[in-house]
Amino acid sequence: MKKLLFTFLLLTASFFCLCRPAEAAAMDPYVKVGLAYGNNALPAAKLMNVSGMTEGFSFGYFDGSNDFFTIGKCRERYIAILKDATVYMSTSEAFTDSVPSNVKKVFYPFHLQLDETFFDFEEAQNTAKDISRVGHDAFPAYVGGKYVVRVGEFSSSAEAKKAISEYEDELGYDMSVSGGSQSCYTVVSVSSGDIIFEFDDKRPFGVQPASENTWFSGYSYCGGFEYNRVNGNDITVINVVGLHDYIKGVIAYEMNPSWNIEALKAQALCAKSYTMANLGKHKSLGFDICNTTDCQVYYGTRQQTKNSNKAVDDTYGLFIKYNGKVVPAFYHASSGGATEDAENVWGNSSAYLKGVEDTYLVQTMPYTFTITNSQIRDVLIGKGYNVSNITDYYVSEVTPHGNVRAVTFVQSGGKKLVFTGEKARTIINNASMGFQVKSQRYTVTPSGGGAYINNSPAGQLSGLYAVGSSGAARLNMDNNSVKVLSASGVSNISTGGGGVVGSYTVSGTGSGHNVGMSQWGAKAMADKGFDYKEIINFYYTDVEIGYLN
Repeated sequence: MKKLLFTFLLLTASFFCLCRPAEAAAMDPYVKVGLAYGNNALPAAKLMNVSGMTEGFSFGYFDGSNDFFTIGKCRERYIAILKDATVYMSTSEAFTDSVPSNVKKVFYPFHLQLDETFFDFEEAQNTAKDISRVGHDAFPAYVGGKYVVRVGEFSSSAEAKKAISEYEDELGYDMSVSGGSQSCYTVVSVSSGDIIFEFDDKRPFGVQPASENTWFSGYSYCGGFEYNRVNGNDITVINVVGLHDYIKGVIAYEMNPSWNIEALKAQALCAKSYTMANLGKHKSLGFDICNTTDCQVYYGTRQQTKNSNKAVDDTYGLFIKYNGKVVPAFYHASSGGATEDAENVWGNSSAYLKGVEDTYLVQTMPYTFTITNSQIRDVLIGKGYNVSNITDYYVSEVTPHGNVRAVTFVQSGGKKLVFTGEKARTIINNASMGFQVKSQRYTVTPSGGGAYINNSPAGQLSGLYAVGSSGAARLNMDNNSVKVLSASGVSNISTGGGGVVGSYTVSGTGSGHNVGMSQWGAKAMADKGFDYKEIINFYYTDVEIGYLN
């Protein structure tokens, strides 16, 4: 009876679940944030507990509610999680799947596995220690829901098969070859270079640090970590963290943490609401939301301050809602003068995302650059457009708020390419060539040619209007001539020798997509005495601030 009770206690401890009350989970749900994924997935990911006195990691998995189930533990402070393949560690403790110039250790993926299962992690670990004492490196593993022990490291399955009889005779266990699995994760001690655990299950692998903050890739994070080998490739690294702690890591990077706390509170509400409305955005990659500007910038605890953390604490549980539903509260750096209706940028109408004149904005963030016809052509070809020589580039439609809704490129022969909405901002952006239209609020001015009247440069005439006794007529420029389109037909205006426009100066104000809250505008409002509720209600139409239902 005592033995049975002891067994039950071990089982309970082994599968200890870090669960939270339903109320806390609703107010502060877990969020899965992608830290390394896609082309940036890793052959190995290192974790280190921040505190010098804190040691240990729990191994296991996160269930469907993101509660953590422990299946094993270690007392290491510095570990690395490797994909189940040949991985090299350099003398500088860098892990790669290509041979470095300064190899310190090579981790091979094949092992011999004892044909015996164990009751729990501790029993498997003790058996592995006994085997290691007689000269063969061994470690516990969790494979398909069972505890096993694996021995040795081999570069190939064939090499491992050759060693079976020798190992069986010496250790007294029946064995089989294991390794090279696309769903397996190998945990190693960075300090000793030993394998300490392997996990091979249908679920992604989870690690819960003992420390409140844990280093990964130069940044410290709260919460736990999940590892997923999407399609059996390199390791996707995911931070599993409570919404409250996640938002503290967002606003410290999305807004200057020293700014007026009312602006920071508004930012916290925007970031929380955006997150809740976008849970599962990157479901195909195994997480909810990423850590870049594609979602929200997030690098953990490093830049947090008492001021920025207080802003999150003071708005705990609050969200931005429209008609009772939490909304994705989009935001950007600076409107440059006016925000914009979502439909004029992204094509979809939104009742709460309407443009406003940014009355209190001080920091307009001006920018300017020059681009030539040939450079425009190169950029468009690089983006997959089959274009001939460019002869003109101009803003062809402006919204009532003064932001650009459409731009037009004219090709030799008169064929036009028109881009609207956000594409009007991003179409000629090319970082390597130094071109970036930073906002929806800009102008395009021709230089080095163009339309001339009485041998004097007339600027860009295309898209403007001539006013006469019969009303307004639209102007269009076709190479060297300007045409007036009116009810009576097409009339030509002679141009005095300017020729085709050679280059264009793009000048604008603001930074971002111009939809939702302007961060610099929020700062200006806060500095003028407005509170976070007034800021939110200024930038979002007919919304309410409240708790989840």
